[in-house]
Amino acid sequence: MNYYKGKKGKTGIEYTAGTYTASTQDVFLSTTELADPHEILGKGKYFLKISLDKQVIYGRTTSMEGTDPGLFYAIKTNMSSAEFEKLKEKVK
Repeated sequence: MNYYKGKKGKTGIEYTAGTYTASTQDVFLSTTELADPHEILGKGKYFLKISLDKQVIYGRTTSMEGTDPGLFYAIKTNMSSAEFEKLKEKVK
């Protein structure tokens, strides 16, 4: 945790490449490059599914070495980024 101290609000970009299989709704992505001047990101692999209604993408993640497992969950929304920030503040 000390590594990230003072980095709250910092951003970076993770570029990925991968494959999509329409018949199974499977998405596989892996990091190709990081634009990360604050050193807050790590390269990873993403094993994802798209829900039948195409409103949710979910799955698991690992580091490039296959360690540090995690979860990925994204929901399609019409909310603006400003509205999202307000909602985050209410949840805290």
